[in-house]
Amino acid sequence: MGRGVRPFSLLIHPCRLVGKTGAGYEKLTGMAKWKQYELWVQTGESKWEIVGIFPTTDLATAVANARSSRARVIEVLYDGSKMLGQEIIAELGNTRKE
Repeated sequence: MGRGVRPFSLLIHPCRLVGKTGAGYEKLTGMAKWKQYELWVQTGESKWEIVGIFPTTDLATAVANARSSRARVIEVLYDGSKMLGQEIIAELGNTRKE
C-alpha cells in the first residue's frame, strides 16, 4: 500500500457475532464476511496507486469518473480480517491495448 493509506480491514476491526444458547450462555460465532471497494489509478506504464477505499460501488465509481487518468474499481471480499479475494469490477478512462 502506498503513502499511509490503510484498507478498511486494518481500520475497522470486525466484531464477533454473539448468540444465546438454550442455557442462556453466550457463544461466539464466526467472523462476518464483508466487502470494500478500492479505487486504483494508473500513475505509470505499469504502476498503479490506491486513491481511496469506499463502502459502496456507487461512491467509488463517482470518484473514479471525476479523475482524468485510467482507474480501476476493485471489489475486495473479507472474512473478518482475512482477505478472501479481489476482482476488478470497473475500469474507466483509457482502456488497455489488446
